[in-house]
Amino acid sequence: MKKHLLTLSCLLATATLYAAPYPRLDPNSLINGTPEHPPITVNIPALQNALGNLSMHAGDYPPQFDSDADRQQAINDLAPIAIVLDNMTENSAPPAGGKASEAHLASLLMSARLAWIGHNLDQPGYGEKAEAAYRQLLQYTPANRKADIQDEFGRFLASVGKAGEAVENLRAAYKNGNRMSAIPLAMALLAQDKRDESVKVLKEYTRANPNDPQAQEILGAIESGQIQVQNM
Repeated sequence: MKKHLLTLSCLLATATLYAAPYPRLDPNSLINGTPEHPPITVNIPALQNALGNLSMHAGDYPPQFDSDADRQQAINDLAPIAIVLDNMTENSAPPAGGKASEAHLASLLMSARLAWIGHNLDQPGYGEKAEAAYRQLLQYTPANRKADIQDEFGRFLASVGKAGEAVENLRAAYKNGNRMSAIPLAMALLAQDKRDESVKVLKEYTRANPNDPQAQEILGAIESGQIQVQNM
C-alpha cells in the first residue's frame, strides 16, 4: 500500500520533534507463566506498553526514531507482538454468526493498530492486515460504539491513499457523533479535489468549536491554497 499525505506549505509551524530512545522489547515479558509453571497467560499491561512504545515512534508517518538501530529494533519487535495478538484474536473469536466478546474486539483493535504501525515502518503485508482487522471490527462492534471505529478506520484509509473509502467512513463517524472526525474528513475530501465540501465541513466544525486553533488554521490554509497532496 502506498503512503498518502496532505502537507501544509508555509503553515502549521511546529516545534522540531526529537525522538526519545526506543525501549527494546523483551518478548518473554508479554507472557506470564511457562509450561513448567502454568498457567500461561498474556501479560496485558506489558502488551499495551509495547504497543504504546511502538505507537509513540511509528504511530504516524514518517516514523520518528533516534537512530537506524532503534528503527530496526522496532521492526524486529513487530513479529512477537503480532504472534501474541493473533493468538488472542483466534482464541477469542466468536462462532459463525455469533456476537463478538469484548476480549475479541480488544484483540482486533490492538491487531489493527499494530498492523498500521507495521505499515508505517514499510513492512510488507501489514497494511492489508490492518485493513482486514478494521473491517472485522466494523462488522462486530455494536452500533452505539461504531463511530470511533469508523473514525480510526477512515484515518487509516486516508493514510494509504484510499480517499473515497476514507470519506465514507469519516463522514459516517462524524454523523454518528464523533466530532473529531471533522478535520480528517475535510482533508480526505481535499484529497479528492472536493475543496468546497472540505471547507463546508471545517466551517461547520469551527462554528461549533471556535477554540480549536488547528481547525481554524487548516481552514485558512485550504481557503488560501496552502495545502498540497503528496503521494509517498
